[in-house]
Amino acid sequence: MTALPSRPFVGRDKWGHVGMYAALGAVGAAAAWAVLLIDGGSTFLLTLSIYTAVAAALTLALAAAFAATRQLPTLTESTFEGRPARGLHVLRAEWWHTNAVDLSLALGSFTLAALGIREGFDMRIPGIAVGVFGLWWLIRVLLTFTSRRNNNGFWLTDDELILESGEGRVRCPRAEVTGALARGKWSLAVGMKDGVTFERCPWPWRPRSSDLGWHIACVNLDMTAHNADDVADWLCHELGLEQPARHPLPGTDSTRTDEETTAHE
Repeated sequence: MTALPSRPFVGRDKWGHVGMYAALGAVGAAAAWAVLLIDGGSTFLLTLSIYTAVAAALTLALAAAFAATRQLPTLTESTFEGRPARGLHVLRAEWWHTNAVDLSLALGSFTLAALGIREGFDMRIPGIAVGVFGLWWLIRVLLTFTSRRNNNGFWLTDDELILESGEGRVRCPRAEVTGALARGKWSLAVGMKDGVTFERCPWPWRPRSSDLGWHIACVNLDMTAHNADDVADWLCHELGLEQPARHPLPGTDSTRTDEETTAHE
């Protein structure tokens, strides 16, 4: 497999993320302590403080994970659905942190809902409302384990190209791919014909970016070791496409901005 140029994960790129998540974790820990100081004897406030502290601890753990990361993900050989594949996905630490926080929000909401319902009639309706809020977060987590929400990246097998993001998954036969290019430094855009299939995240939980379109699908690869230009060149080479990766995709305007392309789709 052809090796792609890799960027080091050092300097501002790395320590900026470490500092950001460490600061967020510290703010969360301070908020949990402040809630506890209001009334440590209140079961409601104690529960709120505990789950706030859990979210803060998860965020501090993410900061530590970034500090320990020496190399961002690279293009690797693996398997997809039991078939040999080559794939590239962004760093999974942020993805699993998001899902862990979502699960914490769901459990915290269910606990607060149960406390509210137990208090009696005055708190029953607010408790049910909080429980519905928790159900939304729980379904969001479950969609991750059913592959309706995915970490950004792609798989290339012997017969198809699979693009994945929080919007879901797009599968395209290799022969139906018309081109690939970079949109900006980290976003990969792939042109496709009509033979695509979608495994979309349901709309209430789907991001509003609409990057996974019918004929052009875009995936953000910012937290990988490769520039989108290099990935697009590699993909065109692997698929035997004559179109240079830095030229416009068929049916697109090279002067169109990202926002205009999204609106057009």
